[in-house]
Amino acid sequence: MSVTRSADRISYVSARRWPHAGLQSRVTVSLGAPAEPTPLEVWLTARWGAHTRKLGRTWWLPNEHATWPLQTAEIVELDDDLVAAAGISFAGPRLRALFSPGVHARFGRPARV
Repeated sequence: MSVTRSADRISYVSARRWPHAGLQSRVTVSLGAPAEPTPLEVWLTARWGAHTRKLGRTWWLPNEHATWPLQTAEIVELDDDLVAAAGISFAGPRLRALFSPGVHARFGRPARV
């Protein structure tokens, strides 16, 4: 994935290497004002761990971080092959776009699930 930023826009380009090399996703957003998140948006951004696969097993990595500062964003470009290639279809209305400059996160010891 590559990220480029100009004054009020951020562009993300992701390219799949394996399998199906060449599929990609391009997204450009225009950044707006700070946003007061809804309960759903807080829940979607307040992840306290990550799952991953290693050596044929699922692992849980706990993490902790402050609440993400969110701001509004407008999608100005969206060209995506990756979601459809994963067999995912969209359901329901599109959620509003948001951006965060990020937070510092600390990960704990992985545990096998």
